[in-house]
Amino acid sequence: MSSVNADPLRVIAAEPPPFSGRDAIAIASNHYGLSVSARELISERDRNFHLAAGDGREFVLKITSSAEDPLVTDFQIQALRYIEAHAGERGTDIATPRIVPALDGRMSLELDSAAGTHVARLVTYLPGVLLVGKPLSPALCRNFGVYAAKLGRALQGFEHPGSNQSLIWNMNDASRVREISHHIPDRPLRDLVTACLDRFEAELLRSFPSLRWQVIHNDLNPENVLLDPRDDTRVVGVIDFGDMVRCPLVVDVAVAASYVRDFHGDPLARIAAFLEAYHSVTPLERREIDLIFDLICVRLATTVAVLHWRIAQRGADDPYLNNSVSAESTAGKFLASLREIPREHARQTFRQVCASADAATARGAW
Repeated sequence: MSSVNADPLRVIAAEPPPFSGRDAIAIASNHYGLSVSARELISERDRNFHLAAGDGREFVLKITSSAEDPLVTDFQIQALRYIEAHAGERGTDIATPRIVPALDGRMSLELDSAAGTHVARLVTYLPGVLLVGKPLSPALCRNFGVYAAKLGRALQGFEHPGSNQSLIWNMNDASRVREISHHIPDRPLRDLVTACLDRFEAELLRSFPSLRWQVIHNDLNPENVLLDPRDDTRVVGVIDFGDMVRCPLVVDVAVAASYVRDFHGDPLARIAAFLEAYHSVTPLERREIDLIFDLICVRLATTVAVLHWRIAQRGADDPYLNNSVSAESTAGKFLASLREIPREHARQTFRQVCASADAATARGAW
């Protein structure tokens, strides 16, 4: 399958769409019959607005970059509709944004600007507290693992021609991270990133064709995971499906686990709790389990490289850059911490927790 958007950096390098809060209010009124106020949200490449209606309803208006192929936007729209249509019948009690049709029934709109043509869609706003900054208790890590597995189950069977987008966050394109790794100023950290990519190319990538593939969320980071305001160990929703791709299922596990960063004690302990819970819902195969540690390192390496590339590309007053520096400043430190752990020790740890989950399931303990 050929990739959508052949340059994996093209979309995130483009300027965000030139629309204001006033524009968002007009779009909501003209196309959705809504009277709202608008507050801009920070986004990597889209222009997003939180809309609040007078009757208490809340929405998010997402306007894509003109650099993004409309097929990719439709992929994201259809994925949300697929989850809404099928999640309940699969027993996956998860909450994701829902697509709100325009007055004329369209699921998306085409908007023109001086930068080109943009696709916009309106989705429901999910209430909750972001996982960002919350203590990674064992209970939270377990609930996160269960929720991630349920989301993967909700996406099973979904197919779309836009699922092969070429994006620097797509693990299938991880080798392209080399093109931007020179932006990492710290030589030891740059060497760590290079070592991760070397192993990826020499060992991991060749195993991809034999793994389970499906559409995955691909970005279960703390800014996209919502917690219950009354119980910050309970996950209640997932947002932002902009990095979805068709990829080995285990990549989704590794991406989420790369954000379970614990700098106190054993850095594998919280990841193990996440993984054990995930495995209790969606059992992982032995070959998948043995790839997780290295895939986590590849994701962290990508995060480090993209962060420093963005610092080189964007101005100091860029809000997304400032947010990224704050949110991802620990990625390099965590990568260095993990790389001190013998690979086989990590594999054995993950095998053992998955075996424990199997035993617990057999006893009916989960």
